[in-house]
Formats: sequence, structure tokens, C-alpha cells
Amino acid sequence: MEEKPSIPIDIARLALKQLAYSKVPPTPDNFRKVYDDIAGVRSRNTEFIGLSKAVDSILKDAGKARAKYLNLAKAFQMALETQDWKEVEATLRQLLPDMTSDGTSMSWGNVLRDLLKHFEIDAKNSGVAKKAESLEHLLMEFDSDPETMLRKVHELTVSWRNGNGHHLANVPVSDAPEHADATAGRVAILWRDLLIEALELGLLSQFKTVPELTRKTQLLLAQARSATTGAEVEKLGVAFKSYWRKLEANTSVQTKFNQSLLKLFRLLIENMGELANGDQWLHGQILMVQELVEKPLDLETLQDIETRLAGLLSKQGALKRSLQEAKQALKQMAVSCIELLGTIASNAGEHHEKIQQYQQWIEETQDILELNAILENLRQDMQQLQGDALRTFEELKESHEKVIAADLLIDRLSLELDQASELACKDFLTGILNRRGVDDALDREFSRSERTGKPVCVALLDIDHFKNINDSLGHDAGDEAIVHLVDVATTALRPSDLIARYGGEEFLIILPETTVDEGVQVLTRVQRELTKHLFLHQNDRLLITFSAGVSQRKPGEIPDVVVMRADKALYKAKHTGRNRVIGA
Repeated sequence: MEEKPSIPIDIARLALKQLAYSKVPPTPDNFRKVYDDIAGVRSRNTEFIGLSKAVDSILKDAGKARAKYLNLAKAFQMALETQDWKEVEATLRQLLPDMTSDGTSMSWGNVLRDLLKHFEIDAKNSGVAKKAESLEHLLMEFDSDPETMLRKVHELTVSWRNGNGHHLANVPVSDAPEHADATAGRVAILWRDLLIEALELGLLSQFKTVPELTRKTQLLLAQARSATTGAEVEKLGVAFKSYWRKLEANTSVQTKFNQSLLKLFRLLIENMGELANGDQWLHGQILMVQELVEKPLDLETLQDIETRLAGLLSKQGALKRSLQEAKQALKQMAVSCIELLGTIASNAGEHHEKIQQYQQWIEETQDILELNAILENLRQDMQQLQGDALRTFEELKESHEKVIAADLLIDRLSLELDQASELACKDFLTGILNRRGVDDALDREFSRSERTGKPVCVALLDIDHFKNINDSLGHDAGDEAIVHLVDVATTALRPSDLIARYGGEEFLIILPETTVDEGVQVLTRVQRELTKHLFLHQNDRLLITFSAGVSQRKPGEIPDVVVMRADKALYKAKHTGRNRVIGA
């Protein structure tokens, strides 16, 4: 027997094949019916779903004012999901007005008339006071629930009519002092435990570097644990007022301390920038730190700067090591050249002395045979001198070429070191602009749009279920998925479009001379390309999808406003099914 598919995309593919084979039009209702049949679930028609959504919406709107209707909405949906029609009927009946025992509709008019009758009957005896007390307890207990209050007041009048005294009928109100005291005691204990927990977990751990506040917090904890009487609680309240004042003063001191440190750090960075004016390779690092201290600090910004700075320092460190090696090699070659020139000078001196000696021997000799021997020796020495000169020339030529190559290498490495500073604007994983780089690009494109009057759009896209990829396949696979999306998107986008990595799995795309509708079409085209180019990981093919929001800049708007609007559209796309593009 053929096994039924369990993956939704396989079920959908099989459903379409079955519709085509049966020659049934592929309408949404027909598709849903065949899909549910293959998946082995019971179908629900469109009208039924619409009705259930309408009832659920009405109950939830009513639940904003009355918690009862929220509970009914939950019960209604649960009954629908299990198709428990008796429970559906019972839930809907709770929406009807309560009925009295004689079948008439329960209303405040009828209940109040019954109350007045009972008070008129007992007006001349002492029963009125007790009835009034019972009624007052009931009204206080159900002050926030008018419908329950109506039912309970009706039950109270019925109990009076049946002669059951002046007690509340089936009303779990606090009419007994013992019950009220017990409830109040439990609530007080809960509040005390919450207070102790807040002190221990929320405050004590924050004051490890402030001994005085640590000691005061510990004293308050001991006092809170032992407070059991009203007087002790009052003393605890006084102690807390003093404690809050000291805490506020410490917060003010810490704030000023942090601000002073930040100012000192800014001055240091500015001074470093002036001192490093000739060292281009330092500019990227200084700019990143300046960007950090000029904005309000938050954890995400700190982590982003840390990652970018670590990557930049790593690349610059490798280039600096190569540069040092090239400089050392050049220095060694210079030493070799000097030694070679010294050798040439030494050899030239020796040959000069030999030539003078030969000249003296030639002048003094009178024997032709001796003269021939002297000339032969001179010829051999001249050949040796010529050979030494040729070898020295070749060595000098080789050293000169090495010096030129080393000099070129030093220039290239110096240029790369300076250019590495510019990589502070690029994402090290994908090579596209990072958040800092895209800020400059946004300012540039928005200025052009303001100048020319042509539209410009910003799109924010976020990879769907990226956390699942990281958790199931590992972070390396997650990085590969990001690179895959960037490669496909870069190919699918127009030459004028610019994509940048805006966060972990979030990307920003600038779409010049583009309206919001055109921007949606561009992003939809990127989605189609992703479906054609599946992500390959260890021989497994995975479909990477994304959700996106697109917003068009309005005249005079700054980038932050447009990006925020795109982010809201992205949020909407994420929460309406994912793998969607929505225009703002």
C-alpha cells in the first residue's frame, strides 16, 4: 500500500495532480477538500470557518470589558475544533439572558421590584437591617460582574421568599469575618514573598560593587521576613522609604559616573583620530568607535560593533604581518647589496695591485720567455677579473629586481591595509554593505530623490524560520544560507538596487526610482528566484524563503521613518503566513 505523504508541499502537489486527473476545477474549496482528504483531516467549509471567526471576534471584543466573554470565546473555539456540537450549543446558550423559574426573562426591573416588596414587608421589624447587610455584601462581591450580580440578587430574593433567612443563596462571598481574615492573610503572605523575591533577585545581585546598598538590602530582607504584625509592617514601610531615597541617589551617581567615562572616552577617540591623521588604516577603527559613543548604548549595537571590529582587526593584523615581512626582506636585500659592493671594491683593489706588479715585472725583465710567462699570467688574471665582474653584475641585477618587487609588495600591502579600514562598512560574511555602510547609502539616495523628485523605496526582508535552520543544521549552515540568499538576491535585483545586511538574518534593500508597487514586484521576483535555486547543504536541498515589507519615501522624510514603516510591513508579512511581500 502506498504511504501517504506527510510534508505539506507533497500533499499540495498530489492534490493538484488528483484535481487534474479528475478534471475538477482547482477552486479553493475543491483544493481544500482534496488536500484534507489526502492529509487525513476533516474538512471545514468556507462559510463555517467565516461564521466561527465572526463569533470568535464578537466574543473577544466583548471580552475587553468582561473577562467572561474571553472564557466563552476559548470554550467556543475548543468545541468547534473537536466538533463537540453539544458543547457549542451550551456555550452559545450562556449568551442568552438568564430566566426565572417561571420562564420569564430575568431583568433588573423585576429583581428590584421583588427587593422593594421584601423591604416593605419587613419595614416594621428588625429583619430589614440584616437583609440590607446581606445585599450590601453581595453588591460589593460582584461589583465587576453585572450579569452574575443580577443572578445572585435574584437568588437572594427567592431565598427570602422561601423563608430561608437572610443569607445569600449559593453566593461564595466573604460574609464571614473568619473567611475574610483568612483570605486577607493569604494575600498578605503572597505580597510579602513577592517583595522578598524582588529584593533578592532584582536588587541584591545588582549591588555587588556597592557594599553599603548590599548591607541595607540584606537588612531589609531580614526585616521583611520577620514582619508579621501591623506595627512591624509599618516600620518596614518607613525603612523602605529611606532605602528608596538611597537607591535613587546611587542611581544618580552611577549615571553621572557613566556619563563622565563616556565623555573621557570620546575625548580619547577624538585625540587618537587627530594623531592618526597620516595612518589611513586606523580610520575605520576610530570611526566605528566614534559611531558607538555618539549614540545611546544598547547591547545589540555593542555586539554589532564588536563583531565588525574583530573582523577588521583580524584582516588588518594579517596585512600588517605581511607588510613587516616584506619590509624585513627589503632590509635584508639592502644589506646584501652593500656586501656585494664591498666585495667588488675589494676585488678591484686586489686586481689594481696585481696590475702594478705585472707592470713592474714587464719593465724589469730582459728575457723573452719570462715575458711570455708574465703575459700569460696577466691574461689569466684578467679573465678571472672579467668572470668576477660578470657574476657581480648578475647578482646586482637580481638584487635590484628583488628590491623593486619588494618595494611594489610594500606599496600594495600598505594600500590594502588602508583599504581594509573601508571594510568597516562591509559585512565580513557576505561582502555586502553592513548597517553602517547602508546608512551612508540611504542618505545619498534620499538626497538624490529629494533633488530629482524621483521616488525611492526601502525594503526590509527577513529569512523565514532562520532559527530552525541554526538549531537543526548548525550555525555554519545558517551562515551558508545567508550567503546563498545574498547571491541569489544580488543576481535577481536590478543593477541600480543595493542590498545590505541589516542584522543577523535581516537585510535592507534600497530601490531607486521605484514606487511601492514596483518594489513589491522586485521582491516577489527575488522570491521566485529562490524557489528555482534551492539551498544545498550536505546533499540536502532546502527551500529558503523570506518575508518582506516595502515602503516608499515621502517628500522630506528621513531614512529612519521610511525604514520603520517598512519594518511594520515586514512584521505584518511575518504574521500573515510568511513568505510574503507587503507594501506599506
